Amino acid sequence: MESRTSSLAGARSIARALDLVEALTHDGGRQPASQVCAAMGLAPSTGRRLVALLADRGFVARIGRGRYAGGPVLTRLAAQVVPHRHLIEQARPRLARLAAAFGGTAHLGMLENDMVTYLVKTGGHAVFTRESEQLEAYCTGIGKALLTGLSEDRIAAYLRGDFVRLTQRTITDPAALKAEIDRSRRRGYAIDDREMADDLACVAVPLCVGEGQFAISLSGDPGGFAGLGFERWARRLRSCAHDIAARFAAAAGEVRATVATESPVP
Repeated sequence: MESRTSSLAGARSIARALDLVEALTHDGGRQPASQVCAAMGLAPSTGRRLVALLADRGFVARIGRGRYAGGPVLTRLAAQVVPHRHLIEQARPRLARLAAAFGGTAHLGMLENDMVTYLVKTGGHAVFTRESEQLEAYCTGIGKALLTGLSEDRIAAYLRGDFVRLTQRTITDPAALKAEIDRSRRRGYAIDDREMADDLACVAVPLCVGEGQFAISLSGDPGGFAGLGFERWARRLRSCAHDIAARFAAAAGEVRATVATESPVP
């Protein structure tokens, strides 16, 4: 019983310290640390002790008399964080198998500031995309799949942009692009038929998981999509998307269950 009581007390102390790091970082030194601690309900002695500990370890930094903000340790830790790491780890091996079956390149991407950010690139085809880099959405299959998830107001705002013709097949007319987005939404997949490059085609489907807008795609030689290839590989992509989403949800549930079991904080 004594051991459990001690464990719970230790967990509460850790929780208070973490809450204080967050509060001081958000405050940015606008208020004295004593006021931040008081707003959290910490006793003055407890607040002083925790602030001193956090400053000593570099989690917060003194920026004025009695005022603290986020410290250098947070900056170093943030640089090591890979956004959407959980989703990437679930998607990469499944996309690699699909890319091998197709003989091209598979991607996982998300919509950021109306651009496609590539989170995963796997496969053997010589596609010029790179992980963590961005491309325009209007001329890529994965981009158009992502655009299908936008509201009508956001699509209307997007269509007021400038669209550069990259090949003879690039859709640059806003009305034609809107029709293509609508068509992609109805059929459940989007395509790039030599719109980004003359020797490249792509099919993509939305990936419904977590927060944000994600999609997965297959890219390669246009000959690989001859006949009913777009529809056939779209079905394979949809199956892969369902698998990734299910694995993502199961893994997230396991993490939550483990944390709840190992770190009870009343």
